[in-house]
Amino acid sequence: MSSNPKPKPARTHFSRDPLAAALRSPKAPAAPISDPGSSISARDDQSRLDQILARAASRREEEVDLTQIGPDFWQGRRILPRALHTEHAANRLSAEAAIRAWIESAATDAVAARKLADIEALATSLDKRDQINASVVVPDGLDVAGPRYKLVAGERRYWSAWLANVRGQRPARTLRVVIIPDFDLDLQIDENATQRALNAVETARVAARAFLDALGITPERYPALTPGDDAFYRLAASPIEELLPGRQRAPRGVLETVATRMGLSAQRQVERYLQILTLSETALTFADEHDTTERILRVLVEAKADPERQVAVLAAVEAHGLSSTQAARLVAARDLAAELAQIRREGALGESGEGEPTEPGAPPTKTRPTPARRRAGVQLADRLSGVGKLVRSVASGEKVNDQRAMERIVDEAVALRPKEAAVWLGILEPIVARLRQKLKTPVKVTPARGRAGRTRR
Repeated sequence: MSSNPKPKPARTHFSRDPLAAALRSPKAPAAPISDPGSSISARDDQSRLDQILARAASRREEEVDLTQIGPDFWQGRRILPRALHTEHAANRLSAEAAIRAWIESAATDAVAARKLADIEALATSLDKRDQINASVVVPDGLDVAGPRYKLVAGERRYWSAWLANVRGQRPARTLRVVIIPDFDLDLQIDENATQRALNAVETARVAARAFLDALGITPERYPALTPGDDAFYRLAASPIEELLPGRQRAPRGVLETVATRMGLSAQRQVERYLQILTLSETALTFADEHDTTERILRVLVEAKADPERQVAVLAAVEAHGLSSTQAARLVAARDLAAELAQIRREGALGESGEGEPTEPGAPPTKTRPTPARRRAGVQLADRLSGVGKLVRSVASGEKVNDQRAMERIVDEAVALRPKEAAVWLGILEPIVARLRQKLKTPVKVTPARGRAGRTRR
């Protein structure tokens, strides 16, 4: 018997996508790939250091007219509702027209209203306290009015400034920005992670862009695509030999690098998020608009559900607050409506999520939280976890600007909806009371800090 192991079949990352396959004729050859972890010379180190220092020296802060700034339509988080995002990205709708259409659609569209409420809270903050944190932009050409810029980070502040201006809350039609010479994907990823937690579909898009970027594949290679088209992100979910002809697997360390850039614990998490992009376009849009969790979407991916069933299951999960186990039952059911009715009977769920009425004198039945409360709880936990990262960074003594971190925490708190803000107050009030009590007592500074014998009041 030969000791040689049986040759493994060519490994593919994920299932094929016909829309993405139609786009695999890049205009220019891919940049050569070198496996991360290979040796780097001292000359390379010095060159990289020189580049970092040059970029830091060239940064400058300015007040720029909003009409001279545009979003990065390829970033994973979409602030505008989908239809407006597409029209604006295709240059068929100006930013001012987009914000006015958004306000109008929010009167009848619940998703548009929810997205707008988040921006409204930030716009109110801008009106009361002006802009605390500058957005980050890169030069993006010239027009008759002067230089144009593309947002790298701070798109929510950009749209809140537009909203405040259109509604007359803020006469100035400008945004305070930091101008950097080159696009910085890592900066954009970090900004998304610290400002507001991404949902599962947004995380999948960010992971896809980071993965493709590590392979040298950028959106500029596909000029026929409308900016922000999901077909680009789907490339990351295609077999690796279609992206890099002649290779059976991704270069060593690429997935680990993406996981590190995104703050994920393992490359398997990256793969799971990329698999989400194999879902249908309609399912992805629905999941993005309703913040469907990764676990629910994983059920649909693993079951290889057809597009119609994907959307039907997602709608049922959204309407009734179902768990991933219940979603799996719906995917596998021959009769989805009958299975949903059975799940609701088992859980004693009514249309509003309340328990079934009991007979007079009978012990009350245990009821589940309504779907709306479940979603609010998950979203609040995500937001608190994002703020928690900042708090832990400050508390651990890392090189973090304490004032900037606290300003971000304030921005996050101001953007909360009233019910969420009430939860925050309930958490923070006893903490504030205890801190005030503690500060009434002199605090002795240890000699290790070089201030022996001094006290702080």
